Amino acid sequence: MADPKLQAFSQNFVRAQRQVYGYIVSQTPNRSDAEDLFQKTSLTMWEKWEQYDPESSFFHWACAIAHNHIRNFRRTSRRRHLALPDDLADTVGAAHMAAEGQLEARRDALQRCLEQLPNNQRQLVHRRYAHEGSLSDLAGEMGLTANALYKSIGRIRQALHDCINRRLQMERDS
Repeated sequence: MADPKLQAFSQNFVRAQRQVYGYIVSQTPNRSDAEDLFQKTSLTMWEKWEQYDPESSFFHWACAIAHNHIRNFRRTSRRRHLALPDDLADTVGAAHMAAEGQLEARRDALQRCLEQLPNNQRQLVHRRYAHEGSLSDLAGEMGLTANALYKSIGRIRQALHDCINRRLQMERDS
């Protein structure tokens, strides 16, 4: 049986990869350097996985590791090419982390709001966004006009938007 802490770490690692890479890219002017830094960060996270506290934010823990690699990279690469000053890069990184936290809250709220939709509306949203064809193609498959489907999707999207905003407001108020 697998170690539950390692299994939780693995799941968090997979979920956070895109966000951690985005954090690195936000502070690294060259995409190739960002990819190298992401690889180093990933390796360090796996080397230190036992130090991760599952009760804390995985994203913030991973970004702290990435931050150390970025600082070291900046220090060693300044002679080679122009880099952002440390204080500006730190500001950009902090803004990225704050934005990611807001996006994560919005994703969580969206998931809960989707679960509250009636089954037929939830299936319609899934079919629309999982469908690889055009809206007209999907409407035809469903026996609807494209305009009718467009309006239905629009009403559902507005309901989801309102639900997300209500949830986020309730979280801020509490």
